[in-house]
This record gives sequence, C-alpha cells and structure tokens, in this order.
Amino acid sequence: MALPACPTLRNRAAPPAPQDWGERGAGTWHLLIGGALLLALGAALLSISPSGPPAVASPEEGIWTTYANGDDVQALAVEGDVVWAGTKAGGLVRWNAADGTYAQFLHPQDGLLCNDVRDVTIDDEGRVWLATCRGLSVLSAEGVISTTYTTANSGLPSDDVTAVDIDSAGTVWLGTNGGGVASFDGQEWTTYPHDPDVPAAGPASNNIYALIVDTSDRVWVAYGKEGHGVSVYNGVIWTHYTKDSGLALDKVMAMAADGEGGMWFGTRGGGVSFFDGSWVTYTKRDCGLASDYVWAVAVGQDGRVWFGTEKNGVSVFGGSCPMTTYTTDDGLADNRVRALATEPSGAVWIGTISGCSLTLRTCKGGGLSRFDGDTWT
Repeated sequence: MALPACPTLRNRAAPPAPQDWGERGAGTWHLLIGGALLLALGAALLSISPSGPPAVASPEEGIWTTYANGDDVQALAVEGDVVWAGTKAGGLVRWNAADGTYAQFLHPQDGLLCNDVRDVTIDDEGRVWLATCRGLSVLSAEGVISTTYTTANSGLPSDDVTAVDIDSAGTVWLGTNGGGVASFDGQEWTTYPHDPDVPAAGPASNNIYALIVDTSDRVWVAYGKEGHGVSVYNGVIWTHYTKDSGLALDKVMAMAADGEGGMWFGTRGGGVSFFDGSWVTYTKRDCGLASDYVWAVAVGQDGRVWFGTEKNGVSVFGGSCPMTTYTTDDGLADNRVRALATEPSGAVWIGTISGCSLTLRTCKGGGLSRFDGDTWT
C-alpha cells in the first residue's frame, strides 16, 4: 500500500501583493484577481480564467512561496491550549484555542520538507516531529523548522514517512512506505525491515500506514488498505495479529491505546476491534457504530473511545451499546473524519477532510471541530 504521492511544487508566476488578495478566512481562501479565480490547491496555484483556457506561467528566478489550504486534516496533536494539525496539502497548522489565532508552516518558505504532513507528535522538550512525504521535519520549541532527516543525511530507510511516535525514553519511532520501521535515539538509527523468512524479525510488510507506541513502550504498526492485520514489537520480537487471530478485518486504518494495556483498532469495513489479551469487535449492526469504515480512533482520559468514520461522522463509545454518533447536523465540520485528539477535560478535536468536485471545480467541507460534550466550535 502506498499513500498518495506528495504534491509537486510547479513553476509559477510570483503571487500578487497581499493587499491584492481577496478576503482570507481561517478556513477556505477565496482569491479573486482580475476575474480569474485562483484555487490554493496543495503546493501549486491553478489559474482558471472565465474568458479562456488556463494560463501557463513561464518559469522565473526568485524566491518561491507556497499558498495552501489547510482544511484537509489528517493528523492531530494537543498540547495544552494549542492544537497541531497535519494536513494533506496545507502543511502544518498551529491553532491556539485560547485566543483563536493560528499559524501555518509550509514548504518551502518555512523549511518543511513537504506540505503533505501525515502524522504529528510532540516530545518532552516541546519539539514537534512531523512525518511527511519527503522525510522527517522537526519544529523546535521556538517555532522554527531547522532540523530535517532524509535518506540523504541520516539512517532513515525511506523518505516516504507515514507515521511517527515517541517512547518513554525519548526514542523516535517511524513508519515508512517501502522501508518498514525505523527508530532514532538522538544518536543512532535502527531499521526494522520485513523479513519474509523470519516473521518475528520485523513487520509483516515494509509499507507502514500507521504506528503508535503504547504505555508499555510496545510499538504497534498497521498496514492500511494493504492488509496484513497489525504487528507489535516488544523490544525483542515482532508478533502479528490478523483476522484469523480475532481481529475484525486485516485492513487496519487506525489504532489507539487505552492506557491500561488495551488496544483499539479501526478497520476498513469490519468495524472496530478491542484487544487486551482477548478480542472483542463492535460494528454498525451490533453496537450502533456510525460506519464499519473507521479512519481514526482516540481514547479520552475519561475512558470514552471516539471513532472517526469514512463519511458518516464520529461515534463515541462509553462502555455500552449503542454508541452515540455526531454528524454535520449536530455541528461537525464534515462527516469525513480522518483525525481525532482528546483533551484532559474530555473535549475532543475532530479533523475532517473536504470533498471536491472535478466537474464543478469546487471543494466543500473539511476543517477542524471541537466538541466539549455540549458545544461545538
């Protein structure tokens, strides 16, 4: 399984001065210049003129700057009042929930390796580690991206980084496409490739879709649409679990630890499974899950478990069935949920993606929602 290719930065004419742009909101940018509509899509600007075919700008020298929409949220991390969002083509976005301000970090002007940020995690020193489609970027506690890791300057086995997490010793663990799993302790890199002859020596595939470290420092990996179930590394050997073991389905899209040794797995069509030594599965049919296609899972400190679905909103499980589901009718930004993060208070942040029409050349929905149990913002 391979994630979508990273958007390519293309040559284009320099953008107009800020005062020439139309109104810029915190979500979608509406940019109207001289009757031509400019859509900020990833790292490229496409000009669509009502009076003729799209104009093609000639390459030119100078400083490159990216203008990108950050509404397609695919990773979240909460740090006090600050929410960090990794987006599909809009780089990294930092929201301050206390005062409503935000900042965006983009390639190339801010040092980010790629504007497709797949995963986000924060270490004990306040550094933000970013899994991107061109390597690993690190944002310092001072808000500067000055450290990057690629196959060219480190022991990273693949620049196509899909997931990142950190264990209690501060070791950074990475999932990649094509290179399996890697770890970095600040000095040395260690790689864990798939070994078809010795299954216990590595993951079940070199194409990693998701990776998390649980409270016991076990490293869990999932392989997404490719299948293979899930694998866990305890520091000595790798153990693999599939549908034959009790997992709902081998296509696992999301994982979360409950802090007590249990693990939740969201699957692509089989609902969700819980594992604490034995397996239990919950589905739309038997427990009121919004959809059996689950793309995000998060466990709150209050014990409630949140499930983000492919296109049916978010469900919450409080220990008994049926689950409660929330959609755009309740205040959710969009029903296509790809990321979840919880606060100590029990509030949940929900990252959604937009839906685009190639025919109409428009995108609707997407963005970030917060729900505290009573109010949506």
